[in-house]
Amino acid sequence: HAVKVGLASGCDRVVLSTDSPDYARAGQLAGAEVPAMRPKQFAQDSTPMMEVIRHMVGLVEEGGAKVDTVVLLQPTSPFRTPNDVDACLKLLKQKKADSVVSVVRVPDHFNPCTVLWKGKKGLYFPLNKNYTYTRRQDMPPAWIRSGAIYVFRRELLDRRTPTFFGERMLPYQMEERFHVNIDAPGDLLKARKLWSSFESVARTRGGAGRCPRRSGASARARRGRPATGPRGKKQ
Repeated sequence: HAVKVGLASGCDRVVLSTDSPDYARAGQLAGAEVPAMRPKQFAQDSTPMMEVIRHMVGLVEEGGAKVDTVVLLQPTSPFRTPNDVDACLKLLKQKKADSVVSVVRVPDHFNPCTVLWKGKKGLYFPLNKNYTYTRRQDMPPAWIRSGAIYVFRRELLDRRTPTFFGERMLPYQMEERFHVNIDAPGDLLKARKLWSSFESVARTRGGAGRCPRRSGASARARRGRPATGPRGKKQ
């Protein structure tokens, strides 16, 4: 799903990072590039995604391409469409943002205003002492990253502390009912049950989410010249 969405979006190239020969073959059959297998040091359970992305972008650039924007499409968050990706790319360009990240609204009963930390001697205290709301209706809305789409400027990877976000991060709001991160067998069952409904909604609406409203990485790049935006427009 990650590869197909990347290919159908405005991404110039879709590049798959994996240490699995089986996943590499599956990705190639779907249309992704696999420049090299992911080295063992970047394929541990504790490996941060940042290291995986920096390694893959380095491989793409070693091949002669110039990368200006990176789109991260994690296969464990499949509920997104090409239109969602293109909408994020458009936001990045039009708003001159550092990044655009897909988000979903946090349910009121999980709002940060209601979160407590456990302190010493078994005592609890508010996560943020400035918030003293007791009514759900009074709490400010909150969002979390959905994991489906990360779009960010290439130069963020070269900072002293590399980041996917930067100072100007814009949200792209997705539908809460289709928020599934596949981390356990139960998540996969939930995703399968929701998939037909998601496809139906995507066809009806054209697939786009709202703006506050493969492991796969797509690198927007062309060999020997600056990357282009959706369907040939300069990015």
